[in-house]
Amino acid sequence: MGDVAGLMRCMEFRIGLEGEAAYLAATRRSDADLTRMKRALEALEEAIAKGEVGHVADRNFHLAIATAAQNQLFVQTMSVLAEHTLKGMELAR
Repeated sequence: MGDVAGLMRCMEFRIGLEGEAAYLAATRRSDADLTRMKRALEALEEAIAKGEVGHVADRNFHLAIATAAQNQLFVQTMSVLAEHTLKGMELAR
């Protein structure tokens, strides 16, 4: 996925994946999941405010959502896509 077209395909896939994970997380999350997602979002917002790419914070935020969806396949897929997502974030910013 070293070219723009490959990154676009990855992002299109992520949009569908993240939307479903967010829906499931909203319906299945525990209080601990909610706390984890909130902390991860705050860390991401802090990284962005500092002008950082924030790829670790972004990854942690999306993994917190995937975990709250209570389906390990979401977590595994988001982990695999993390490297490609970093390339897309660097390109976009």
